[in-house]
Amino acid sequence: MNDPSSQLLFVHAVGEMNALGAERQQPERGILEVASISSKGLIKRLNLSDGRRLEVHRFACVGEGDTVIARGDGALSVKTEDGEVTILPHYKSVVEFDAAQGRKLLLETQEITLQAHFEAYASLSQYHYRNQNSFGRRAILLLVCRDLDFPRALGFVEITTAFINLKNRSILFDAPFESEPGRCVKWSRWDKETRLERINTIARISRIVVHPEVRGIGLSRVLIGEAEKFCRERWNVHGQRALFLEITADMLKFMPFVHSAGMHWIGDSSGNRDRVVKDMRYLEAIREHHQNHWINRHEAKGIASKQRQDIDKIIALKEKFEQDGHDIFLQLSKVAQGEEEVGAEIYEALESLVRFPKPTFLKGLTRRADAFVKGRCVELGLDYVYRESERNTVPCSSSLRIRELNLSFDIDTGSLGTSGPGTVRRAFGLSRQFSFRTGIRDLTVEVSPGEICYVYGSSGSGKTRLLELISRRGDLGGVGTTTGSVLIPNDGRFGFLEEEWPNQPLLSAIGAGDLNEGIEALNVAGLAEPRLYLSRWSQLSAGQKYRAQLARLMCSDTNVWLLDEFASNLDNSTALAVGRNFAKVVRKRGIICFIASVRREPLINAVAPDKVVHLDQVVHPVVSSNWQDWAGN
Repeated sequence: MNDPSSQLLFVHAVGEMNALGAERQQPERGILEVASISSKGLIKRLNLSDGRRLEVHRFACVGEGDTVIARGDGALSVKTEDGEVTILPHYKSVVEFDAAQGRKLLLETQEITLQAHFEAYASLSQYHYRNQNSFGRRAILLLVCRDLDFPRALGFVEITTAFINLKNRSILFDAPFESEPGRCVKWSRWDKETRLERINTIARISRIVVHPEVRGIGLSRVLIGEAEKFCRERWNVHGQRALFLEITADMLKFMPFVHSAGMHWIGDSSGNRDRVVKDMRYLEAIREHHQNHWINRHEAKGIASKQRQDIDKIIALKEKFEQDGHDIFLQLSKVAQGEEEVGAEIYEALESLVRFPKPTFLKGLTRRADAFVKGRCVELGLDYVYRESERNTVPCSSSLRIRELNLSFDIDTGSLGTSGPGTVRRAFGLSRQFSFRTGIRDLTVEVSPGEICYVYGSSGSGKTRLLELISRRGDLGGVGTTTGSVLIPNDGRFGFLEEEWPNQPLLSAIGAGDLNEGIEALNVAGLAEPRLYLSRWSQLSAGQKYRAQLARLMCSDTNVWLLDEFASNLDNSTALAVGRNFAKVVRKRGIICFIASVRREPLINAVAPDKVVHLDQVVHPVVSSNWQDWAGN
């Protein structure tokens, strides 16, 4: 793979080394308060109240004002209101993951402690497009794999401090809650005082990124599971441990993986659509006439920094809008309300000022906390329904049947005389006319709607010819000699991979009925990358073009799919992900599907075909209804 994040050099150190290359200093035994912190590279220095200094990894969950407990054996923990939380040794977890039937991977999740880890994180970060600056505490968990068929860095999840004001969360939390015995968290109302006091019991997933070549096989759920485990065991802010984990993001409208990972939808965030004009008018006046206001303090961070950037943008654009005869606040109101009459240039200029409602998902990290969330969702009628696109493809009314099919070729070389080809013909004892048989010999197989037939064999064994015979109902138009029959259902409609493409973004070019269907088809085809949604056919690599063809096929109303050289130009990890998800679509929609390939692994595990046809140029074909027995698994 040419992707930078798939070619990262990883150093798996024998001993734990810090980012500066020196062995970490063992903390001495004692209980001390952190007076201040400083950071350099991947090292966070804890300046303790007795003048000593400890070094931990940059994103360790410890900060100024925390009480740390050093054991003297290299172990370090933080004292919280609910007991101790481990800081050292750093977090590390190993899980076994089913990438496909019969294909297990050992995945390792760990905090970033090495420079190679940080470089992997930085490379993967390019696939997250909201370059918002994190605030407060931050932890990063990197998911790695040592299987050579897969990228080394598979993804990461970033955890940060939660926003204080989130309206839908405040509504959900505004009811009596009490944590388990031994945990001292309780409230009767989630009012302003409680929010300020207990906001640190909530951890927030600020970013979750999976390597683009392995999306769609469930790695996001693995990362969420690791985030839950980490937050349950290690996350703490100002002496409070996490009881809840939340995520708010636009992408969740199209990718419902957090719900399948056990998180609960608590409504959409309110955004600022209804008040953005009022806020900008107010901040404009403050920015110009009140220099001591917080909006004018450059040390302000988080939402204050964002609002200062927004109002500076308004001030910078206002004169230009007036010169063009536009009221900037009127145009901003139209953008916020989604009015179609707004020109593309104006929309692009102002869209970043509007925060549209985003889905929010939340999960309790203890039994009582999660029961509280689920109970409140029921009370408030928050029933999450992800509306998958529904292409109403009508399956074939009967099976596709091949009976005692044979294909051979009669060759007449013509008069060759003393030419080179003639010399070869004489040397091997060939006559002017001769025949040869393909691997299609007395072939009988039946494929029903919703089934996949995997046609396997070496090059020249007859795989392509078999697909041609099916598409032409057993007649190659005089090319070759055929016997037997190919019975296609009367309502069968063939689907192939298209070669002619319109000059449009893929999201439009694949012919989807709506936005959801287009994104789902591209995701299933292994193009789950926003930049690729908007790319054109001419800008794609050969492997990406093949996957775009699959997406376009899935957006068609055909019900018999014939795919030659399936995933032949895809690497193993991508082929596995694409094959697994494509097979799900075939079965869900009742497609009759023939897949031809010279590859066995990992495709056979990913597709898990219902029938296997193994063609051989020498012996009769093998037809099996048990792919695992055929593959020797």
